Amino acid sequence: MKNRSRTIKIGIGILFCAVVLYFVVPPVVEIYTGLQKYNAEQIANQTHYKEVTTPLPRSVVEDLCSKFGISPDDPRCLPDSVVYGPDFYTDLKAYFKGLPQEKQTFATVEEILGPYVMYCEEPDKEGDYDCTYDLRGDGKYRIGVFFTKDNYYYRVIATISGS
Repeated sequence: MKNRSRTIKIGIGILFCAVVLYFVVPPVVEIYTGLQKYNAEQIANQTHYKEVTTPLPRSVVEDLCSKFGISPDDPRCLPDSVVYGPDFYTDLKAYFKGLPQEKQTFATVEEILGPYVMYCEEPDKEGDYDCTYDLRGDGKYRIGVFFTKDNYYYRVIATISGS
């Protein structure tokens, strides 16, 4: 009797594994493969920003190098450099993230990015709002800064993905 019960349990276990292998694994593999293919296509189709926008004017490059404290020896800050807005995104995000809490304000953002403002939204019901900036001014690669009702920023978005 014990052997028969044990044999039935083993049979049920084998049957369960077969069902899982037959019905569950193929769709999971198909979904995974589809996502991998989609990601590869997205990367292949992503337009490089230098093909979509034009270099920054020299005055903007000098302004940004100065405001972000980038060394004059940095290749972007050299007199004959050809620089695009997204070339400064890492420095921009690091600068704003590195400020002490009391300086993470609308006034600070305006001091740095004010010349490049495109627009600021009206505050929502809670009083929060966002402003959009564009270093080039062509609307291709924008920087989003989100503020609380107390004029402190809580998010800075500067990315080329999805652009």
